[in-house]
Amino acid sequence: MSVRLERLTAVDPQLFRRLADLFGAARLAAMPELPVQHTPAENAEYLQGCLPDSEIWLARDAQDALLGFIVFDADWIDHLYLAPSAWRQGIGTQLVLRALADGRARQLWCFQENRSACAFYESLGFVAVESTAGEANEEKRPDVRYRHPGLH
Repeated sequence: MSVRLERLTAVDPQLFRRLADLFGAARLAAMPELPVQHTPAENAEYLQGCLPDSEIWLARDAQDALLGFIVFDADWIDHLYLAPSAWRQGIGTQLVLRALADGRARQLWCFQENRSACAFYESLGFVAVESTAGEANEEKRPDVRYRHPGLH
């Protein structure tokens, strides 16, 4: 599949609503038991608020369909979500490598029960450095903090 990565630089409320819809669909497919914490409109507003301080990169196919996105800053990968139809096609890897392209170390949180996501991050060189019972996340689910040493 031909995939194009593009950096999001302008606020487009319709696009942020599409990102929020993709976020919801990906979470539901990966972890259907996960409680829904926010409406799609709230998620769109939250993601839009990430733009000034974080980079947001989109993955699109040849027909310009949105396949996924990543949100990261100098230290953290805050979000990585792919349309379920785009899973296991290398798109998540491309997005993570985009976040790591500057060579800096990055961290992220992942739910422990999302075993496929944990295995994915580990396959890219992320190392588990902390586990919690979930007391600090909204969903109150056990999570794990991963750290990548950066690309050298």
